[in-house]
Amino acid sequence: MEQAAPFARPERGFIPQGPFHLLQPLLDRMVELHRGFAVEQSLKLQVLFCDLLELLQADLGRRPGSRSAALARETVSYLQRSWNEPFRSEELEEALHFQFDHITRCLKKYTGMTPLQYVQHLRISQAMVLLEQTSLTVQEVAEQVGIPSASFFGRLFRDRTGISPGQYRQRRQSHL
Repeated sequence: MEQAAPFARPERGFIPQGPFHLLQPLLDRMVELHRGFAVEQSLKLQVLFCDLLELLQADLGRRPGSRSAALARETVSYLQRSWNEPFRSEELEEALHFQFDHITRCLKKYTGMTPLQYVQHLRISQAMVLLEQTSLTVQEVAEQVGIPSASFFGRLFRDRTGISPGQYRQRRQSHL
């Protein structure tokens, strides 16, 4: 019997096996805050999101997993700690003591992304936060998230979101 992928994205049918009685009220409160979203509530929503991540992470820790799942978790952890540094496959290999191809296969199995794609996902996610919450220029945002070229950042952002960083900022500010 195949075990559920611990890092599967929601569109792949990720259903946590853990304490639903804790997740449902938390998710309901998050949806309620999001529907009546105001700037004053953004911190509350972020705290609830952190609580959700903590519950999901605790649930993952309770599951027995395969070696490839463990390597994928280690990879995610490493990349989350170092996403804003230049990406170097050699450093990843050295930190995790596995060949880059093997790390890539394991991570892709559980996230659907290669290590570089995962880092880019983290960078774009952080860029979205910076574009919403700061008045930094697009170049400054790019540098803050570890992408020194504003033109590459713009292309990457557009590829991932469908709109330019400037358009994203304008749309988010018009919703506030």
